[in-house]
Amino acid sequence: MTQYSRIHSVSERISLDGSMAAVALGKEEIMPYLMEGVVIACENSQQSTTISGDASAVDKAMAKIQMVHPEKLYRKLRVDQAYHSHHLKSMGGLYKSLLSPSVVSTTPSIPFYSSVTGTLLSGSTALDARYWRQNYESPVLFNSAIEAILSSGSNQKVFMEIGPHSALAGPLQQIFQQGGAGSEAVYFPTMIRQEQARPCLLTTAGHLFLENVPINLITINGQGKVLANIPSYPWDHDSSYWNESQLTRDWRLRQFSHHELLGAHMPKSTESEPLWRNVFQLKNIPWIRDHSIRGKPTFPAASYIAIIGEAIRQITGCQSYIIQRLVIHAGLVVQDSNPTEIITTL
Repeated sequence: MTQYSRIHSVSERISLDGSMAAVALGKEEIMPYLMEGVVIACENSQQSTTISGDASAVDKAMAKIQMVHPEKLYRKLRVDQAYHSHHLKSMGGLYKSLLSPSVVSTTPSIPFYSSVTGTLLSGSTALDARYWRQNYESPVLFNSAIEAILSSGSNQKVFMEIGPHSALAGPLQQIFQQGGAGSEAVYFPTMIRQEQARPCLLTTAGHLFLENVPINLITINGQGKVLANIPSYPWDHDSSYWNESQLTRDWRLRQFSHHELLGAHMPKSTESEPLWRNVFQLKNIPWIRDHSIRGKPTFPAASYIAIIGEAIRQITGCQSYIIQRLVIHAGLVVQDSNPTEIITTL
């Protein structure tokens, strides 16, 4: 209602050519550059101020500031009215009359720090139509109000901006630093320009939760659904629903994995005559290329001994063994094109 009445009153009467600008200078620094027709509209922080007034006077003030402080940032706001300046004085009565029928003043139910007075408000008439007229016409004492909050003695200093963008992030961080509360006070926006609303709000809720701010998670996440009719007794394990053959079971529970030379134990073999199977391909054992006889990769004799030793180890667990009367009848040529199968038995 206050915003609607403000827009209506401005559109009804104001015909002056107004302008506003934000400058990276504090209130005391910017005072020498003010002239007739230009006033301070907002004390953002000790390092940032917004000026407002006649468009031509604002331009002149900005030119003087730029000449003396070329390193300071400044920008004109995209508005055509000089809010919080003398331009609104003539509209104050209309604004108050529009609000009076709708505004019922009550004592604030929570601590209310005013950007009009820069202090904590109290009393049942604190937020009547007269206050909102003063808010309409007067400069915004944002810096003073935040400093009052920081010095209030509250242990929890969490600031959340409710608006379409994080416009107050910069001024708040400057106030936190200048007041020595940089490591204690935290700030979160609710919305970020050009970002989707839902993720922004959920992110804010998550940050507030991490800061131990009490929030209604059911309202944020929605009411969850649970299964309330599940059995109250433990699971019945009398019946087994896992079926597998002896072959797959032996493979799954095998003690030894595939060996590079010996291969894998064949599940169908017996304890009295164990069998191992392996298939050699040069791409799997490229080091055999280094053992070449007459230009052909040939399986080394030492590898036969290693195969026998690994088979003995898997059956008996012994790490040492003696080989006697070893006879190799023919060399084994390993080829790229044709895989070579080796079956080992003890």
